[in-house]
This record gives sequence, C-alpha cells and structure tokens, in this order.
Amino acid sequence: MDYIEKDNNFDLPVIAFYECDRLWISKGNIDIESSALKQFSRFDPYLDCFHTGADDKAIGEWLLKLELSELQKKTPSPMKTAIEFAAKAAMENCVGFGFDFDESRVMVRYEDGTSTPFEHLSDGQRTILGLFCDIARRAAILNPHLQENICSETKGVILIDELDLHLHPKWQRRVIEDLRKIFPKMQFICTTHSTFLIQSLRSSSELILMDGEPLLEYNNKGIEEIARNMGVSSPEVSQLYEDMKNTAHDFLATLDNENLSPEEFHERFNAQLASVIAPYSNNPAYQAFLERKYAIKTGKEL
Repeated sequence: MDYIEKDNNFDLPVIAFYECDRLWISKGNIDIESSALKQFSRFDPYLDCFHTGADDKAIGEWLLKLELSELQKKTPSPMKTAIEFAAKAAMENCVGFGFDFDESRVMVRYEDGTSTPFEHLSDGQRTILGLFCDIARRAAILNPHLQENICSETKGVILIDELDLHLHPKWQRRVIEDLRKIFPKMQFICTTHSTFLIQSLRSSSELILMDGEPLLEYNNKGIEEIARNMGVSSPEVSQLYEDMKNTAHDFLATLDNENLSPEEFHERFNAQLASVIAPYSNNPAYQAFLERKYAIKTGKEL
C-alpha cells in the first residue's frame, strides 16, 4: 500500500456505484481550519465507492484544500483544473467550480460573472454537476500524477442507477456523450427508463437488456417508436386522452348495439352515462358530445 501511495507512475482505476439516492444535500458548513489540516490518501475514493454522492461536504473539503495549495504554491492545481473541466462539461455557461472563502462553501461561477452556491441549484443541476465532479474528484485523488490528463487518462468502471434521475430531457439527450467525452477511458454501466437516453446510444449493441425485450436498433429512432417498443401504448398521446377515447368508444358501441326502446335504454344506461362523463368532467366538449349522442338514441335531452 505504501509503495502504491508513493509511486507517482502507478495508475489506479475509479470504481464507483451511484445509487438513486445520490442527490447531494448539504450537511452543514465546512470547517475551514479542520479541512485545511485534513490529509487525503490515494485510496480514499475506495472507502465509499459503493455508496457515492451522499453529500457535498467531501468535495467541498477537498476543493478547499486545493484552493489553499494554489495560494501557497502560487501555481494552478491540475487536480482543481480537472474538477472545473468536468463542471464546465456538465453545465452550460459554467466557467468555474470551487470553494469560496468569503461564502465558506462551494460556488458555481457563470459566464456573466454571477455565482450560485452549489446547494441552491435545482435538483437536476446538482445531480448532473455532482456526478461529473465527483467522478473527476475520485480520478484526481487516485491519479494526481496524471496532471492535466486526469480525466482523459484515468480508467475505471462506473455504475449509475437511473442515469436520467432529476435530469431535464435536454440533459438526458446529451449526458451519455458528455460522459464519453470527459472520461473516455472509463466504462459506464447504467440503468434507465428514459427514451431520450436510449435514443442517444451510438448503437443498440450498447444496450444490454430492456425489460426482457429482444434487442432492437434503438439508436436514432424516434422517441415515440422507442416508447412503443418499451410497452407504452399510443405514446403520441397522453394516458388520459387514451383512456377518455377508449371510454367514449365503448359507450358509443353500446349505444349502437343495444336493441332496446328509447325508454328502456334510458332506464338502463342513464347512470352509466353519468359514470362515463364523471372522470372527464373538465372536458365540456367530451361531455356535450356523449350527451348529444345519448339524446339522439333516447330522445331525452340531459
């Protein structure tokens, strides 16, 4: 262990499993004095590699240490550069990601000169930024000798449960390619139910299993076609619309097929008409259409 710790040419792989509860939630302020004295081992990223992304305190303490190192040495830290490189790829208009001594917390800086505390970002922003930066942090701690090539040269295996978690659809469409671009030598094994992620695959050979369905060519297919192959009926319309259409269709079929007198029909199906209309009472056109069809059949205006 000591040999590896001190060997500047020994590469260590990133191994990490990001669970569904990976959304980072701030757990108190960072103590600047204790964080400055904290020592990091190259093996630290393995201590929690199977339960990652629980909070932002660890990365805050590490960034603080890097900021102090830069101030002391008066030279940019390649490890901090790796984090910022990942942050810029994760978020549009992001130009910096680091510890702010005035704020005593991690801040995200933007092109327009503004900055936002990490914990004030939306769930989607914190999820995507936290994921990219945490992978970069682990790579940097494991392989500081790679310098400016930390992200591009570090190898590893990353497991991510529900990669699309909290992500806006436009981020879902690009997250896979962004991970490839920033960490080209890492292998990512992810689960998802997102048609946008499946669509963004380069080839269906990258898709291991899809709810037990046989593998098809999903890349570059339309969202609706992918959803249909995933078992979603009529993905081009909402489930509410589909239910309303089917309910109306069944009731109209009853109107056409029952050979009863108008009085008998009214006595038997008046209550059914009310139950058919009730779930969609906020749609007056639907209600008026069925009531009109019913009136034609029974001669009774409602």
